Formats: sequence, C-alpha cells, structure tokens
Amino acid sequence: MKMSAAYLAQTVAHLEKAGYQITETSDTKESNGAVAFHRTSYRCHKAQAAALVLELLLYPDGREAYYLEILQAGVLRSLSFPLDSWKFRPTLVEFKYYIHPNSGLGLSFILDLKPPD
Repeated sequence: MKMSAAYLAQTVAHLEKAGYQITETSDTKESNGAVAFHRTSYRCHKAQAAALVLELLLYPDGREAYYLEILQAGVLRSLSFPLDSWKFRPTLVEFKYYIHPNSGLGLSFILDLKPPD
C-alpha cells in the first residue's frame, strides 16, 4: 500500500481496533523558519505495553514525510525518525525505516498486535 494521509488514518484505526487508545491527535500548520508545513500527528498507546507517535508532514510543494517515535515498547524507546514505508496486517504492523538500495533489505520494527500464546 502506498503511504498517504488516508493510509496513515487507516493504520491508526487498525491500531485502535487492536486495543490501542488514540489519546492525542493534532492537525497543525507550522514553520521551521524558512519552510512552512502541515503536521498531522497521532499518539497511540496500549496500557503499559507500548506507546508511539505517528506523524505526517506535508509541504507546500506536495512532498510528504512520515515519522515514527517509539515512546515505549517494553524497555525500548526511540527518538522520532523518518519512515520509509509501513504496512499493517491483522496481527501486526511493520514499520520500515530504511531499505538498502542494492539489496532491498531493510531495517524494520514489527509491532505485534496480539499477545503471544
């Protein structure tokens, strides 16, 4: 599936169906001085198991950038970083950060939506 604002909203809805609470959303126009952009942000969490923020930055020239910040995943957390792509399935969401241009292999983070048996 191609990354888009609609697919991001579908992913957040999928997380919500899997028991995540969407505790904060924002849709703001911002500027970093020289460049203006539109930010859409979703804060998602599930009890003490995981908390993350998904963001879309939309620039006036049509460029889109997607970011993931892992606030908590067990003892793991990370700063916000750009996403290369993501996809959701019934039992997981795979966030891909980087794809090697020659091999197609990439670094990814897989969020299991169902607890292990």
